[in-house]
Amino acid sequence: MMMMRVHPTETTPIYKPAIAWNVTSEGLMLHVEVPGIQAEDLDIEATAKTLTVQWTRRPHPDSAALYSEVKYGQFRRSVALPFEIECDRIQSQLEQGILTLNIPKKQKPQPVKISLGKSTPSQTEPISLETPVSLEEDPWAA
Repeated sequence: MMMMRVHPTETTPIYKPAIAWNVTSEGLMLHVEVPGIQAEDLDIEATAKTLTVQWTRRPHPDSAALYSEVKYGQFRRSVALPFEIECDRIQSQLEQGILTLNIPKKQKPQPVKISLGKSTPSQTEPISLETPVSLEEDPWAA
């Protein structure tokens, strides 16, 4: 069995928090490990196909550690999503060091059947094309 020494002065690889993805009927459920982080310290940003979670972990101000394996500093995790999402409908929850994000998939527009010769209540009466228009006036001016 090989033994490995840990030296606090050695450089360590960049810390990436663990994540887990679950596919749901509505989209994705993303779990991010953020132990010891408060909700107000998290910054979550979403675009149509990317989600970014970032935060800063600071050491306790009233103590000086003799030795620590806890990672401090700024952390950021961006993930490319497999489909477009509805950013304004994302739900988030932070419980026991796990950030859970319920990410709904963007719904494709449903086709609308249009009947010829029928108007919907929201349409206005058409303007006659035979109405004379003065070239001096802009008919589109408000």
